[in-house]
Amino acid sequence: MKQCFKSIYGMPIGTWLLQYRMNYAAERLLASPDITIADLAGETGCDYTGQTTAE
Repeated sequence: MKQCFKSIYGMPIGTWLLQYRMNYAAERLLASPDITIADLAGETGCDYTGQTTAE
């Protein structure tokens, strides 16, 4: 399944999921700039807010 996913999307599942979460977070921040990082981390499924502030 991993190789099939990578052949279709060009990246491993974990990388795709992180990219999806970061894109969602960026869109959410643009739509609601007053949202807290903690709330955004919870919405995107990040375990800790450091994941949303790294790179």
